[in-house]
Amino acid sequence: MQLETVTALCRAFETAGLAFWIDGGWGVDALLGRQTRPHSDLDLAVHLADEPLFEHLLLSLDSISD
Repeated sequence: MQLETVTALCRAFETAGLAFWIDGGWGVDALLGRQTRPHSDLDLAVHLADEPLFEHLLLSLDSISD
């Protein structure tokens, strides 16, 4: 998972007004303000009620890949 992909996803979620939280390694890196190591995934949490919007955004962004 590249920084550019994480950034693009976060921007898309913010633009759509989707509340989300980053967890795991990328969450730590976000707090540190820099990427500290390579990451193979992105751990995200969203409100269950927002799951349809989240799924729609992910499907519309399927061109974002590593």
